[in-house]
Amino acid sequence: MEGIAWSLSDMGLSPCTCDFIGREEETRHLESNFTYGINTVLISPRGWGKTSLVDHVRESVFGKCPFKVVYLDVFTCKSGEDLCGALASAVIAQSGEDHEIWDSIIKGLREKAVPALTLDKNGNGFHLEFSSESFDPWDLLSLPELFTEKTGKRLMICMDEFQQVGNFSDTFSVQAKLRGVWQLQKYTRYCLAGSHCHSMTAMFQDSSMPFYQFGDVMHLGRIPSDTWVSFIRERFHQGGKSIGVSLANDICSTVERYSAYVRQLACFSFMYTPEGGSADGEILSKAVGSLILSNEPQFMQVIEPLTFYQMNFLKAILCGHVKDYGMESVRTEFHLGSSSNISRLKQTLIGKDVIDSNMRELSIPNPVFRMWLSRRLL
Repeated sequence: MEGIAWSLSDMGLSPCTCDFIGREEETRHLESNFTYGINTVLISPRGWGKTSLVDHVRESVFGKCPFKVVYLDVFTCKSGEDLCGALASAVIAQSGEDHEIWDSIIKGLREKAVPALTLDKNGNGFHLEFSSESFDPWDLLSLPELFTEKTGKRLMICMDEFQQVGNFSDTFSVQAKLRGVWQLQKYTRYCLAGSHCHSMTAMFQDSSMPFYQFGDVMHLGRIPSDTWVSFIRERFHQGGKSIGVSLANDICSTVERYSAYVRQLACFSFMYTPEGGSADGEILSKAVGSLILSNEPQFMQVIEPLTFYQMNFLKAILCGHVKDYGMESVRTEFHLGSSSNISRLKQTLIGKDVIDSNMRELSIPNPVFRMWLSRRLL
């Protein structure tokens, strides 16, 4: 990275290993879990650095950890069967074993199943298909454990966007099946990460749900401002520009140390700073405008499905009615409907991770979405 001030990762993509900063305590924690085979649940809003933390730990424990790490993004999975197939394909593609070993492993699942292993369209991995219509895809959940028994290699399977499982139509049944198989496996462990905090918390910390106490639950916090300030100033220096400590702190506070937004806002500020020059307040203001505009398509997707009442409820929160939203005067002013409707609005928006509730005080946790919404509604 010598001589490179900013990379694509600073525009919101997952940082490469050389871009990774902070998270020393979380890194040690996750490294320990990987080394000793402890199931882990990783929860934080999208853009806080879950994926980059897992990637960093995967890199740091490579060759030292007794577990072979397999990564899978389940965001595109629409059902339990999809998840089973995706899991099997990921294990096969990332195992480093040849066709002959996998032929024998898969045939061991069921004699009536005839496996077909084929390269994907890019020639970079395997796509798993079964020619037998009677084959049960849920049997694929045992494939990682069969692999460990056959090869002697242990597996740590990292699944990202695991909150997607909560959207399956038969989610409780799917969770029960997954938990029922995974808790009995001796040599395979799981790191399940999710960015939908409400869904993930309900899935893993509600005693009525199958995944309750499945593993060590880690809630990622925010990276300290001092760490960000050092990172931002160093990047400016690498690019032949400068930024003061105060303004670098302003970048952090403007987006409330939301990792992805800190990187994006700092990058825009760098872009608008002239060669050999120093960033100032005017440049930061321009960068904030660009940050909001660049995220507008994503925010439009958030509000498009919201109802008239739900949008009005967000407006009431923006206007400071974070506790007294149930009062008749507030309901009348913002056209929120009846008291019972307030409860439905609140629960729906919390369920969508649009708002958060802490000690009955509501908030819109995403700082840039909040700024964007204020410009539209106020």
